[in-house]
Amino acid sequence: MLDDLDLRIIQELERDGRRGNVSLAKVIGVAESTIRNRINKLLKTGLVKVAAKVDPSKFGYNFVSIVGLQVKQSDSRQVAEQLSRSPNVYWVAVTTGRFDLIIILMVRTPQELSEFMNSGVFSNPSVARTETFVCLDICKSPWMDAVGIVKLLNSTKT
Repeated sequence: MLDDLDLRIIQELERDGRRGNVSLAKVIGVAESTIRNRINKLLKTGLVKVAAKVDPSKFGYNFVSIVGLQVKQSDSRQVAEQLSRSPNVYWVAVTTGRFDLIIILMVRTPQELSEFMNSGVFSNPSVARTETFVCLDICKSPWMDAVGIVKLLNSTKT
């Protein structure tokens, strides 16, 4: 599906998504039109999306928590959709295992976490139990560095 040229373009865009086609062509050693066509194909197929990465900590969102929720099984999608609408909820997943849902939550203070949990989680009758993990230090995240999809794809090649 992706050849080495596509992977190299993706890798360069992960480093700097604002880099122009001419600059990419020079670094990679192909014609600018090749870069343009390949990027258009990657965008059209949805394999790549160009967007700004924002560091929430620069805006005061330094209190990150991961919350596992046990919910009434028949309501898990509904609860996930409700939580997804909150601007403080960065990530929501329906999961297997001990928790039915896991969310990543960004707030500014422990008090904001308490307010969110009281109003947005504990008040929901479908939520049976939660476990909250407060992040003391973020060592790797999408806003700190690129996902590194090329490294991931190359690690699975045999």
